[in-house]
Amino acid sequence: MTASFDAALLAAAPVGLLVVDEIGTISYATPSVYDLTGYGFTEVVGTNILSYLPDWAVQDLLSSVEYVQEYTDAVMGPASIAFIHADGELRVLEIYASNRLADPDIAGLVVAVRDQTFQYRINEALQAYTEGGGSQAALDVLCAALLGLPIRGRAALVDAATGTRLAGFELPEVLTAAAPAGSPPRPWQQAVASGEVVAPPDLADADEELQAAARVAGLQTVWAVPVSPPGRQGADSVTACLVIARPDVDHISLNQGYVLANAARTAGLLLEREDLVDRLNRAARTDALTGLGNRAELFRDRPPRAEGPAGLGALAVLYLDLDGFKPVNDALGHAAGDAVLAEVADRLQRVRRSGDELGRIGGDEFVMLCWDVADDAAAIAIADRALVALEAPIEVPTVDGTGIETVVVGASIGIARSTGVAAGSGTGDPASDDPAGSEPLDAVLHRADQALYEAKRAGRNRWHVAR
Repeated sequence: MTASFDAALLAAAPVGLLVVDEIGTISYATPSVYDLTGYGFTEVVGTNILSYLPDWAVQDLLSSVEYVQEYTDAVMGPASIAFIHADGELRVLEIYASNRLADPDIAGLVVAVRDQTFQYRINEALQAYTEGGGSQAALDVLCAALLGLPIRGRAALVDAATGTRLAGFELPEVLTAAAPAGSPPRPWQQAVASGEVVAPPDLADADEELQAAARVAGLQTVWAVPVSPPGRQGADSVTACLVIARPDVDHISLNQGYVLANAARTAGLLLEREDLVDRLNRAARTDALTGLGNRAELFRDRPPRAEGPAGLGALAVLYLDLDGFKPVNDALGHAAGDAVLAEVADRLQRVRRSGDELGRIGGDEFVMLCWDVADDAAAIAIADRALVALEAPIEVPTVDGTGIETVVVGASIGIARSTGVAAGSGTGDPASDDPAGSEPLDAVLHRADQALYEAKRAGRNRWHVAR
């Protein structure tokens, strides 16, 4: 290796290297020290390393140094040391040290340092998340951490499809909006389309609208970092983008690149976890066959609704049980039965009014919650439309799966009305702030269930209103 190669290697190292004598004086520093500490590597030579530490952190470093001085073959670290950055902010440095005092070419302790402030803050956010905190708070912490770290820019996490802010700082709207027609894509659009970091040193190539907004906000450049779920990469996997607005003009340094990559990985992990939790929650409240809400969804907590003028707030529960379903299921098999249930769900979806709720709560049992129903006649009209919708034949696969045949099913419907539904899931007494006359939802459903069996006894394929 040549001397020029060695020099280039030291300049490109993502960690800073110092040589410190036995009393703490710095005799050598690599160029990357500036990127980590804000101090020029020539500035720190001849100064004491302890002068860069807060008073309460000095003893921690002295104890570590004493260990290395006593055991000449030992490597100390990793140790975390509080450090005062050139901008006056407190940072966390991870340090390693080895004793080379006896080496005449070095004559000191070789100390490697790396800024771990960002990771410490992110670890705090992740810990809060795992202990029950929301992903939104963790993402906000992530974006805030970039403000006072090597990035030194205000960061926001935006949706890859729309540019809508998901977390972080409010930025000038133009920074996360789409570029005007005929203009080059804005940095966040470029990052999403390419799956690569976009970090122009300035905004010279940006559209005039973006340049004007940046000048007003005191910004010199905008960086964009694509965010993908863990283990995935490329433009097709980008789900979000970190947009960093910076007050100066510069290229991404090695340490900044490390921080940005770490931030993108953390954001991708949090968004993936959030999406997984959302999907699990939806699955827990959704009937897998029909896509309708299940019992848990229908009985979720609701604020109390009191009856007002024209019956607003009143509820009609329609409890439907299919007639003729069991023979279809027994004769043609479960595939045919599933086809019937899916088609019935689709037809009932078309019957329900906007704002009404439809769910499947049993094998061939469906419940429709019809809100703001003024009287029995209005509820009966909905039930009549449901019966008419189910009259048409339904195509199902034959037993051997090679053909199609048609079947006809009907429904018996029990109807129960309530002038107001109590808050909560309907499994307990009404809360003290529930409207007068309200009742738990499961009590209304029970009355509808009784009315359903009256409809069955009366001859099926009809409705009956609970009195």
